[in-house]
Amino acid sequence: MIKARYPLTDTKDFIEISIGQPELDPKSRNNDHRCECKISAPNYGKNFHVYGIDEIQCVWLGLRQIRVEIA
Repeated sequence: MIKARYPLTDTKDFIEISIGQPELDPKSRNNDHRCECKISAPNYGKNFHVYGIDEIQCVWLGLRQIRVEIA
């Protein structure tokens, strides 16, 4: 699992993100992978899965989706 914690500008609060270990998607027929992503901040929290054809693509897409959610 990858975790990171970043301070929010002009506050004492932090945003925390994490990406879980990629694993085989149990519902996939093509051996696709998935990983769980989490974002938590004051008054905000979101958990979601990202899917990819392999472990590297799965993590890369997870990082992109986290960036989209934060923006």
